Amino acid sequence: MIQMITRSLQILIVDDAHFILDRLASLLNEYAPDSTIRSAVTGEEGLSLISALMPDIVILDINLPDLSGIEVLKKIREKNKVKPVIIMLTNNTISDYRSACLQLGANYFLDKSKDFLMLTTVIDEVIKQKYVD
Repeated sequence: MIQMITRSLQILIVDDAHFILDRLASLLNEYAPDSTIRSAVTGEEGLSLISALMPDIVILDINLPDLSGIEVLKKIREKNKVKPVIIMLTNNTISDYRSACLQLGANYFLDKSKDFLMLTTVIDEVIKQKYVD
C-alpha cells in the first residue's frame, strides 16, 4: 500500500499515451488525494497548462506528437518565472537523453518500465526539499 501525503500539490502530466495518463492519475490520486492532477497529450497543451496552472511538479515524456519533451523542458526552463520540479518519465532512457534532460534542467529522469512506482518516492523527496525546513 502507498503511503498518502496530505500536502496539496499541483501536478501536471504531459504524455500522449492515454494508458500512461490513466495509470499515473490513478497512482497519484491514491498517493496525493488532496492534490490537483491535470494532464496534457501534446507539448503545446502542456506549455499552456504550465503557464495557467503554475504546477509544483511536471511529469514529462520525451515522445510527444508535436514537440519533443526535450523541447518542452527547454521552453519551461527558459520562459517560466515559476520553476516547477520536472520529472522526465520515458522509455527513451539512453544516456544521451538522460544527459540532455538533466543538463537542460530536469530534476529527475526515470524509466517508465522500471521506475514507474518510484514516482511516489521522488515526490516525497521533492516535498521534503521544497516544503520542510
